Amino acid sequence: MFIVHGSWLRKHMRWVLGGLLIILIPGFIALFTHTDRAEPSGRKLPKVRGKPVNQIEYDNAKNAIFAQYMISSGGQIPRSARMEDSLAQEAMLRVLCLEKAKAFGIRVTDDELIRYLQSQPSFRNEAGQFDPQRYQQFVLRLSNSRISEAEFEEVMRQQLIVARLQALITAGAKATPLEVQQAYTPMHEAVTIQYVTFDAAAQANVPPVTDEEAQAFYDKNKNQFRTAEKVNVRYVRVPIDVAAQKVSDEDVTQYFERNKAQFTNDIAQVKDQIRDTLAKSRAQRAAGDRATELTVALVFKPDEPRPQFAKVAEKFSLPVTETGFFARGDEVPGVKAGVDFNTTAFTLTAIAPFSDPVLGTDGYYVLELVARQKSDIMPFADAKPQVLTQLKKQHELDAAVKAGQDTAKKVKDLLAAGKSFAAACAELKLTAKTAGPFTLSAEKVDVPGDIAVREATLGLPVGGVSDFIRTADGGLFFHLKDRQAPDAAQFEKDKAAMTQQVLQRNRETMWEAWLSEIWRTEQVDLGKPLAPPAEPVNEES
Repeated sequence: MFIVHGSWLRKHMRWVLGGLLIILIPGFIALFTHTDRAEPSGRKLPKVRGKPVNQIEYDNAKNAIFAQYMISSGGQIPRSARMEDSLAQEAMLRVLCLEKAKAFGIRVTDDELIRYLQSQPSFRNEAGQFDPQRYQQFVLRLSNSRISEAEFEEVMRQQLIVARLQALITAGAKATPLEVQQAYTPMHEAVTIQYVTFDAAAQANVPPVTDEEAQAFYDKNKNQFRTAEKVNVRYVRVPIDVAAQKVSDEDVTQYFERNKAQFTNDIAQVKDQIRDTLAKSRAQRAAGDRATELTVALVFKPDEPRPQFAKVAEKFSLPVTETGFFARGDEVPGVKAGVDFNTTAFTLTAIAPFSDPVLGTDGYYVLELVARQKSDIMPFADAKPQVLTQLKKQHELDAAVKAGQDTAKKVKDLLAAGKSFAAACAELKLTAKTAGPFTLSAEKVDVPGDIAVREATLGLPVGGVSDFIRTADGGLFFHLKDRQAPDAAQFEKDKAAMTQQVLQRNRETMWEAWLSEIWRTEQVDLGKPLAPPAEPVNEES
């Protein structure tokens, strides 16, 4: 335990995870999570080189992964045969990595871990200094997730050790000039296309939807036609009181001196701006602290009576408001916290009925679950208008796709016979539009099926015609009119950043290859035939 350095770490988890786990955990989970496995829980202890793995090390790794998942997602790992298999693989890879790190002399001391946590931007104040107050919201998330301080410490320590091991293993990765050029060129070639669209809504002679077809579609897809799940919550709002914050001239001067690089004017011209910034920041923090105190007062253990929300709120002189039932996408009257309020409301359960503070534009909201209305399948009579609308759109889309595919084939045949694209369009009475020049790296191209169209230009020769590309409203095919090499001057500007991207890709490839190799050489046996984790798939929970 390193809490002897300060009690603050045990209190604060939420913001640390915002800065820490976003960097470490998603990569670790994405790298080691596999799908398409099936096995019930209760697997025998895995073996390494024919011998059972150390029980304590394996359990510690598995417990850390459980805690890691709960910290990053805010919920329990969904227990399934597939997930059990993924957990076993993750735990074994964690054990192997920690053993290799130990052999290389890689370790993380308590002081190093504390310094790393204190260095996170999420914990720094306006002056860029570590602010213990920003840890206060940690304790609630920690206790709600049933994660002890020691478990949190172990997760962070293991993640840092693995990160250092990865840096050591991939230190020899390089990005050659040829690799950089080859990676840059396809994304930055300028292409010009001519395209023909087929709009589903404009299709003629679309067959009508029969009652029999509607009934059959409903019977097959009943789960598509459900009433919305709704919740009813009570909440209190801790207001952000800017007017109550007193900002002295000395405060303003100190802020200006610490942040001179941000200002082009002298202090006299920005004094009011700085005073307003500091007042708002302090008001928000004060409201957040007060909301956290309230949520702490609502924490209870399973064997304890549930705190009475109204009585706790009364101690803080905060009125309680009940929303009535609302769906996820509904706007809740009087609430100025947008989607965050709704999302939080739907995460509440009978076991965990109280929320963390939710920041709105006018204060922090703390919620209590009152009741939940489950989603139910609608009877056919109620769902029929939706069924008819869906099937009508599907008929129109099918007609557009068929017309587009047939026409694309005719155009390709005409080009193969020696005609130009313009002549083929004229013969078939098609109207072609032009788009470009644009690059695959562009944020957006003003053409239907933007991303799919850009991807389809890869490998298509100049003068070629694409296959028909479906879109939500119908689809299109296009003729690749021109392709120009990337601008040389722009490449020189982008070369450094592109080199880093290629280098990072090569490091990841090297790391994955190393993991696959140690998996093979250590002869890991999870209890049944499993593919080594050389080509991981990211399974989103």
